Amino acid sequence: MFGVPKEYYPYSKNEYIYPAFFENKLHVVTVRDGGVVINTKDDLLKYKGVYVEKDNLSSFIVKELSNYNMTLVKDYNEAFQMIFTRKADYIVAGFYPSQIEAYKLGLRDFVSYSKEAIWKNPLFIRIHYNLLNNPEIEYLKRYLRTDEFKNARDLALDEVLEIYKKNTQGVIPPMYIGNRADEEISAENIQ
Repeated sequence: MFGVPKEYYPYSKNEYIYPAFFENKLHVVTVRDGGVVINTKDDLLKYKGVYVEKDNLSSFIVKELSNYNMTLVKDYNEAFQMIFTRKADYIVAGFYPSQIEAYKLGLRDFVSYSKEAIWKNPLFIRIHYNLLNNPEIEYLKRYLRTDEFKNARDLALDEVLEIYKKNTQGVIPPMYIGNRADEEISAENIQ
């Protein structure tokens, strides 16, 4: 919250600045070459999915997810563990946060992301309603609509991913990845 005087209670009579400063694009994440084929939202009905509490999804998206065979998990480590141990087939995940966690866990090379976002979760700046017509807020609203802001934001996020990619090279993945790899190797030997 920007510029909220101390006497205001947090979150009382707050308003959102439009447009959203960021859309957390939700992608479908699967084990690379894991046999899960998802081309449309309807394909999600054939499989078991998970989504992560830390993504702070909007109530609209949570309601949408209730139409699918989805389980809520506490963090990305648990979500990745579920797809690698075949307790779930896919994750619906925020594009940037999930990739950062995949890099940190040494899993990024073992998972695939859908080419397009399946849902978009907008993130807003919240301010006290008395500040809505403040000149600085008016400037901020105009700036959030510019291509300059969008390009700078996206470039910064891509740079963050590159930093994680570089700084996590050589990270050994968790033991649960071995469960999936062992099964696939055994299946290759049978054929």
